[in-house]
Order: sequence, then C-alpha cells, then structure tokens
Amino acid sequence: MPETLKNPKVRDIIEIDEELCDGCGDCILSCAEGALALVDGKAKLVSDVYCDGLGACLGQCHAGALRIIRRESADFDEDLVRANLSHEPGSAACPGAASRRVAPQASLTPTPFEAKGPALGLTNWPIQMKLAPPNAPFFDTPVLVVAADCGAYACPSYHSLFLSEGYPLVLGCPKLDDVDLYIIKISEILKANPQIRELRVPIMEVPCCRGLIYAVVRALERSGRDDTRVRCFVISSEGRVEEEFPQDS
Repeated sequence: MPETLKNPKVRDIIEIDEELCDGCGDCILSCAEGALALVDGKAKLVSDVYCDGLGACLGQCHAGALRIIRRESADFDEDLVRANLSHEPGSAACPGAASRRVAPQASLTPTPFEAKGPALGLTNWPIQMKLAPPNAPFFDTPVLVVAADCGAYACPSYHSLFLSEGYPLVLGCPKLDDVDLYIIKISEILKANPQIRELRVPIMEVPCCRGLIYAVVRALERSGRDDTRVRCFVISSEGRVEEEFPQDS
C-alpha cells in the first residue's frame, strides 16, 4: 500500500461510517479509481492516494454511510491508481459479481432448522416484490418469506426449507434494484397486513445481498412494527444454509 501521509495537504476525501455500512459493495463498483474495498464485510478506503475526493460513490450508498470531508491526507495520484488497477484487475469489483466455478455438493450438512413437511411449491403470484400488491389476499398470513433472487438456484433444498408450510413469498435483488423501493413496498405490506408476525429472509452469502436485510429492518421501522420477528438465512454458493441473527443496520 502506498504511503498515505507522503506530501500531505488538506483536501476533500471520502469518509466511511462503519456503523452505517452494511457491506453491500455498491460504492466499490462506482469507484473507478479502486479506492474502496470490502474488508471484513465493511467498505474501507484502501489508500488516500487512490481517492480523488469527487464523491462518485456517494449516490450509490443506500445506507448513508459515505460522506466527503476535508482533512489532511496524501494527494490523489493518478499514476498510482493506474498501477494499482493494472496489478490487481477486478480489485474494485463487488465480490458478489466475481466470476468463479462452484462445485455442487452431493450431500449437505443438516441445517439447525428443519422443514415441517414436503415441499408445496409456490402458493402465490406474482412473486416479484415490485409487482405484488400490498393488499393481495395471499398476504393474509402469519409468516412472509422475503427472499433474494438467487437463493432458489443455489440451494437444492430451498423448497422444502422455505416453501413447505404454504407461506407466501416475495423476492428481489438488492444489488440490481432500488432498495428504497423495497423498503416502501415491504412497509406497505406490513401496514396492510397486521397479522404478519414473522419475516423469513433467505439471502445469499455475498455482501451485497445483505441489502435485503437492511430493507426489511428499515421497513419494520417505517411501519412501526415492533411486534414482528425477523429470521435471516444465509445461503452459500454451494447450497449450504445457516440461520443467523440479522444486524439492525
């Protein structure tokens, strides 16, 4: 890493609030200089010399974790940026978009939760979150599955785990869609259907997928629903599923 305090001066530079950052990775894709990277699930400034301080990443952060400040730092260096990008191709890309082969698992370790019966398949349509009307009759349910698009393809036991009890499902991709619209739609569903007491959220292991958890938590706040439980299930690209307690941000 280049020396960040070489020839320091006061200038505009990015600052990241780690408490607000949910690790979605959208800011990383928007930074053409490769100044940002995901480290332990949080966006980090790789080096001062890679940040031009123009703030192209700001509009991509739905969590409001980024801002431009003025502080003493090393000057932006275009030559070092070019060298960094050429030596580490793809380093600025979101981990969820990285190409790789996946080895399917012949058998999976049993999960700590069990399906209650055989897979029933879909019990509602439409399933795309943007298309489902908040007052649809199928939302008359105690449990709603709010799922990430890719999970059903990655997990062989998806139907038996998440569609075995006849609960409705809505899905979307927080990477490709506007998460703010998800917050609005989920909150509208909750307001129109007070009988919903649990949201099950199967997501993929990639950081950007946690934007769906962010949307669910914010929707609960927006709708004033402190009586609703959230269960988060993380699916690996090999198809393994683990339940974890969702973060509150």
